[in-house]
This record gives sequence, C-alpha cells and structure tokens, in this order.
Amino acid sequence: VKMDLAEIHAPFIKAGLIAGAAGLFIIIFGSFVFFRVSNTLLQTIKRSEDRFRTMFDEAPLGYALIDSLTGYIYEANAKYAEMTGRSIEEIKNLDWMSITHPDDIQADLDNMADMNAGNTTGFSMDKRYVKPDDSIVWVHMTIAPLTVEGKKLPRHLCMVEDITERKETEQKLNKLSQVIQQIPISVLITDQDGNIEYVNNALTDLTGYTEKEVLGQKPSLFKSGETADEHYKFLWKIINKGKEWRGVFHNKKKNGDLFWESVLIFSLKNEQ
Repeated sequence: VKMDLAEIHAPFIKAGLIAGAAGLFIIIFGSFVFFRVSNTLLQTIKRSEDRFRTMFDEAPLGYALIDSLTGYIYEANAKYAEMTGRSIEEIKNLDWMSITHPDDIQADLDNMADMNAGNTTGFSMDKRYVKPDDSIVWVHMTIAPLTVEGKKLPRHLCMVEDITERKETEQKLNKLSQVIQQIPISVLITDQDGNIEYVNNALTDLTGYTEKEVLGQKPSLFKSGETADEHYKFLWKIINKGKEWRGVFHNKKKNGDLFWESVLIFSLKNEQ
C-alpha cells in the first residue's frame, strides 16, 4: 500500500495545533485569573492598610511607632502630637526621652531594658510629657513590642491616654487628706449604713482607739450610755433628710474615761 507522508503527518499536526491552542488558551486564561486574583488581593491589602492608617491617624488615643533601642519616633498620630504640644513633623525628629519629664526617664528606661531583653512582653506606666512651654501632661502609657524588618531593628507601639485631669484630682484629694489628718479636730466618716470608713489622727488621739479598731464599727462605739436611744434616732432622721445636726455628746474613750464633745454631723453629697 502506498501512503502519502502528508496524510500520515496530518492528524498529528492537527492534534498538535489543537493542543497548542488549548495550551495558549490555558496560559491566557490562567494569566487573566492570576491577574484578577492578584488585583483583588492587592485591593484587599490596600483597603486594610487604609483602614489601619485611618484608625491610627484618627484614634482618640495617642499612638507612636518608636525605635526600641534609640528611642527615636518614626510615626505618630495627631493625638500623640497634640499631647506632646508639637506637630507630627516635629515629633518625628525627636526621641521619647527628650519629651519625657526627667524624673520619669529612668523608670521608663528600666522597663524598656526588660522588654528588649525578653523578660517582658510589654509594659504600662504613668508618666509625664513636657511640652515646649514647660507645661506638664500626665499620660497612662502602654508599650507593645513589634517585629519590623527583622529582630535587628526592634520597634514598639506606644499608646498613651491623657490622664492629666485625673492626676490633678488625685493631687487635690491627697492635699485635702493631709489637711484633714493634721487638723486638731476629730473627723469621722461613715457609709450610708453608719459603718465607720475613715477617721483622722485627732480622733484616734482623743479616744485612744487605733484606726484599725475603729474602721467598720458604728459611732456608737463611743457612747457613754447617758444619751437616750430616741435621741440618736431623731439625730439620724435629720441627717438622712440631707440636713446637718449640731449638738453636744458625753462620750467615752477606750480606757473608759468620759469626755464632752461638740459635734457637727452632716451628709456628704455626691455630685453625680
């Protein structure tokens, strides 16, 4: 049988063309799918980055990205810059030591050393920032370590909350407490149930009781027994109405000695 070589090669050539076309289609289609998937992934990543940047920039707390070894500030949001009394660009040219109150630097350095050594996974502390006009801002700071560009460049996220108002209130209360402790007049504070919550030095000096012996007791601890119970009921009725009561008691010390005492009793009102 005599066969033409063209006839023999034709099916193979046709199959090769079909396979080549199919392969080209797969390559084109695969590239299209890869491009669509990659593009979608990139868009998703970008949206996540945009959301993080928005959260970082507009957060009500101060945020800063700081070099854990040198202390230099790489990034900061508007709230952080506001707390330190500087612009974001000014902050980026500084280290955290230069804006921290001198009395708070060593404690901060000690905490940083522990974190960099791997002894802790972060820390929190109260500290003071000093603004360019020398005014003070108290903050509660939380530090969280970050891994960026390998372990040779350790950085951390610094989150700060302005607690200046709270600190000022604490200082005022501390001063008031010192005044009450030092005045030569007995002061006693009870809760709504009449249990003693606070006494000053003048009261313990007068009665002979220690603070520990008095706290949790009722003011009746000092009763001499000379005043009728009806009088005390009348007294508490007046106080519970938000009015003050003035009078004189013949009370008893821990050793049994009696003493006369002029008394002013009134309710403490919570502003809230």
